[in-house]
Amino acid sequence: MRIRAAVDVPAHVGDHPSPFITAVSRRVLESGCAVHWSLGSPPDGLLPSPEEQFRQGVAVPVSLRGAPSAVIIALDKDGEFLEEEVNSLVSVGSEACVALENAHLREEVQRTYIATIGMLADTLEAKDPYTKGHCDQVSQYARLAAEQLHLTPEEKRVTCYTALLHDIGKIGVSDGVLNKPGPLIPEERKLVEAHVRIGHDLLRCIPALEDVADATLHHHEWDDGTGYPDCLAGEEIPVASRIVAVVDAYCAMIDKRSYKEAYPPERARDELLRCAGTQFDPRMVEVVLSAIAQVDAAGSSTKAADLGCGILPGIQRPRDTGSPAIAP
Repeated sequence: MRIRAAVDVPAHVGDHPSPFITAVSRRVLESGCAVHWSLGSPPDGLLPSPEEQFRQGVAVPVSLRGAPSAVIIALDKDGEFLEEEVNSLVSVGSEACVALENAHLREEVQRTYIATIGMLADTLEAKDPYTKGHCDQVSQYARLAAEQLHLTPEEKRVTCYTALLHDIGKIGVSDGVLNKPGPLIPEERKLVEAHVRIGHDLLRCIPALEDVADATLHHHEWDDGTGYPDCLAGEEIPVASRIVAVVDAYCAMIDKRSYKEAYPPERARDELLRCAGTQFDPRMVEVVLSAIAQVDAAGSSTKAADLGCGILPGIQRPRDTGSPAIAP
């Protein structure tokens, strides 16, 4: 047993209760009924210590999912506890029970969503061997970049899940096109570009991922408005999409793909800088490069779900009208 809260009594949150209070609490939990005692009439078979000579005491159960799980104890009242006062404590316990149960339900829902997200990401990796570990790597860098940008908790969450699921729409693109060893013809490129809409349509079916679906839809938009699917520009593009666009390109460049060999990290970083202001938001390039340096210096291989989020201001880079840093 642990003390969870204490008001005006000689006890500290987190400590074990005294042997007397422990014994009283166990009796309440086992019986499911309130236990009342006074200075001259302790509970049968239980003796308080000299420091626990309270004038009056009452302990009532807090039941969670039909079973007593906690105890509320009121001590040292001047005069006997009235029946209505004991009933009030029982009501407080009932309200606490509802709050605890709601918290447990929220945790279960959250675990379900996380499991669903993990399953979706694993589905893509099973289809395309070149994406093995790619989504986790993207999420790791993206989460740290979101932290460095001081985004709101909601924006960080959207960024994290967008990074994990940005390519989920590729499950709707044929393996022959995804793994083609040479350049794509225009018709094939259109098929690959369709993955953002496929991913959006899949994710929006999960209510908690509606914002993630929108960010996924736009992670191939360009800062200068020449990307796809809607030719958004600048801050019209969701912030999560702008972060993931940079990180996705970097991770794809340093990975081996069916159509190219892996780039050295130095070359990939140079490409991000070259395309800042055209393909990428320059501010996002700066913070992503900072996040990459921080993670790589630590030699971290932590999965994104276990990584905390944390900023450097962006540096405007000159525009370049050259080719993109990476194919779609």
